Amino acid sequence: MKQYITIISAFLFCFTLSAQQNGHISGSITDDKTEMPFSYVTVALYEEKPDSSLFKATISDEDGNFLLENIPVGNYLLKLSFIGYRSYQTKIALTPDKKDIQLKNIPLKEDAKVLDEIEVVGQATQMKFDIDKKIFMVNQSALTAGAGTDEILRNIPSVNVDNDGNISLRNNESVQVWINGKPSGLTADNRGQILEQLPAESVESVEIITNPSAKYNPAGSAGIINIVLKKNRKAGYYGSLSAGAYYPWGMNASGNFNYSNKKIDTYINLSYRNRRQEGGGYRNRTSFGENVDTTYLNQKNTSNSSFKSMFLRSGIDYRINDKNTIGLSGFGMIGSRNSNSHYDYTALNNLKEMTETYTQQTSSDRDNAGYDLSLDYKHNFEKKGHELIAFAEFSSFDSESYSDYELNRTDKNSLRQEDAKRQSDEYILQADYVLPMGIKGKIEAGYKSDFSSENNRMTGNIENEASMPAGYNYFDDFTYNQQIHSIYAIYKNKFKTFGYQFGLRGEATINDWKSEIDHGYSSYFDIFPSLFLSNAFDETNELQLSVTRRINRPGWRRINPFVDVSDPTDVSYGNPDLKPEYSWAYELNYIKTWPKHTLSSSAYFRQTNDVVQAISFLVQPESGQSYMATTYENITSSRNAGFEFTLKDKFFSFLEVTSMLNLYYYQMDAAEEYDIKETQDFSWNTKIIGNVLFKKGFSGQITGSYKAPVLQAQGKKEADYSMDIGIKKVFFDKLSASFSVRDVLNSRKNRSETYSDNFFQKSERYTQGPNLSLTLSYGFGNMKAKNSSKKKTTIKMDDEM
Repeated sequence: MKQYITIISAFLFCFTLSAQQNGHISGSITDDKTEMPFSYVTVALYEEKPDSSLFKATISDEDGNFLLENIPVGNYLLKLSFIGYRSYQTKIALTPDKKDIQLKNIPLKEDAKVLDEIEVVGQATQMKFDIDKKIFMVNQSALTAGAGTDEILRNIPSVNVDNDGNISLRNNESVQVWINGKPSGLTADNRGQILEQLPAESVESVEIITNPSAKYNPAGSAGIINIVLKKNRKAGYYGSLSAGAYYPWGMNASGNFNYSNKKIDTYINLSYRNRRQEGGGYRNRTSFGENVDTTYLNQKNTSNSSFKSMFLRSGIDYRINDKNTIGLSGFGMIGSRNSNSHYDYTALNNLKEMTETYTQQTSSDRDNAGYDLSLDYKHNFEKKGHELIAFAEFSSFDSESYSDYELNRTDKNSLRQEDAKRQSDEYILQADYVLPMGIKGKIEAGYKSDFSSENNRMTGNIENEASMPAGYNYFDDFTYNQQIHSIYAIYKNKFKTFGYQFGLRGEATINDWKSEIDHGYSSYFDIFPSLFLSNAFDETNELQLSVTRRINRPGWRRINPFVDVSDPTDVSYGNPDLKPEYSWAYELNYIKTWPKHTLSSSAYFRQTNDVVQAISFLVQPESGQSYMATTYENITSSRNAGFEFTLKDKFFSFLEVTSMLNLYYYQMDAAEEYDIKETQDFSWNTKIIGNVLFKKGFSGQITGSYKAPVLQAQGKKEADYSMDIGIKKVFFDKLSASFSVRDVLNSRKNRSETYSDNFFQKSERYTQGPNLSLTLSYGFGNMKAKNSSKKKTTIKMDDEM
């Protein structure tokens, strides 16, 4: 604790030294014709000097608001610009007596002549930095066409998605994934399926929040990944149609339509995807002990699957008046996946002589469907920034699968059939209130109730019970209900260049579960404080320190005691006695900007108690073959510390490179009960994304990543690496073609080692690559077409935005 006090003291000392008499400029922008708020307008502030050098720039948010902070006293020229609209400019003077300027309802007028003559030869920056989050713009990426949102996340720095759809942030799978700032029914169990079906073309950006404040749900020690869907608010109608093909075989098609006027914003998106995939792997196990002979069991498997999905998203916002807006939005999906797997087993004795070979053939048909509905309300009070936002959300997802397991073994042949059904429902009620205090102060408070329910039901039958491990049950009916009720309050303010925010969140959690043989109930109340301190030394340097408390509650799958014997040699089951993990997270962020470069660096530390780990042990019965059993336990405490560097570089006028390097140290205390020794590990991972803008409408993207080996409680995950390439060509401003190759090196593999005092196991799972995709897109709308006979104006959209 002493070192933390020293760091904070030094941090506050730096704030005091750097404090300056600076002000800020804020405003709101509207469309002159429709009087609608105007989002994504470039706002540039120039020093009023002979060379008119750019001092600071930003873009307006979805409500048309903008803010330029930390502006020294002086004379400036403010310019607003948007393609197809007349530029707006005004002179501004900041004096010691008037350091804070507010400009309300600045109108931008459409310029039809300019609109006809524009040719865009640049593209907006792919990455934006805020002190508490990173924003990755993916709407222009050459890799999004025809892909699912899971593929987008593979190409985001700090995020990893493995072949099973598991998502991790900074190598930690305890992460929340949201859509448009809401849970949207996504859980650790279903988000892989949902994001696979959510088309990448629907996504505007991805926000990474590594240490959220008390305003946010504290679940997930790694932070929040927020997927922001497209929602253009420009007046008129516009849309697009696209179709494409995959290799291995597949196809995709989508269409979207948007309409906006002074009162209404509405949109509808529909997409269809159909594709096939192949994969496989192996698992080699050595079993040994003091009173048993060493034996070997080697398994190889191959698989193929086909996937179909339909995704629909729609919404409407109605502006009742200048102060009240109500909206209804939602999405729905249906899909199916059919898969077949073949397993070959070879058993050997201590002399490595073959004693038995056998096979298992597995086939599975799974159908899934789900939807999410949200009713939103926003009220703006008289004072700017004084607002109330509330919403009610309901989501429901269900799946049903039919599986056959045909085991062909000497004297133990069997045919096992399973019918599994899962139903997941969630209700959320939430209200957030914001009250400005003075010029820079603000109080935020809110309430949230989250009701979720999971039901997993499985029935099965088998012809030969002797082939199954002892204790196998043919029926499972598990229900898990959870309520989380929370309130929070935050106060934030700024003194000169020094900003501070402190908040407190209280949560009451109620759990109950029931299976065929048992039931359980628990309730508890937790407090989650947060503290944020920041300082902008000047317009190119900003530093922030944050401290938060977080929780990771075990999901239903880790609690359900039902024994899964999909593979009789490797069974798994949950633990109803699991407790939540609790973490204290500390993070020090620094952002430094240059004209063509931006560096975001973070030093982070996380202390976690009651760490949940998968524990495997070898069962060696007196008769029959031994098998591996895996469950979950709260085993010990851990510490994680690291440095993360993200660098955005603009080279020339056509190349933007984003590079991420994460260096981290992990320490987990020993757990004698499970024969686990103290674990210490240093590891690292890196990701590089290059965006290239060629001439004549060509753009491209290449992404490469490497993840070094990582130690776990009973083994390690091996290193992995991958590369994706995409290229995009725009024709006549409305038609585009995108071609991508994912997993260029055929290297996406999950490889691991697991060991204990009586076994050693090495395994690998992979999906076949490379995967090719070609997609054609056509845009339409009320924007006037470019007239090639007229003189063209060239506009470069650089990353001053």
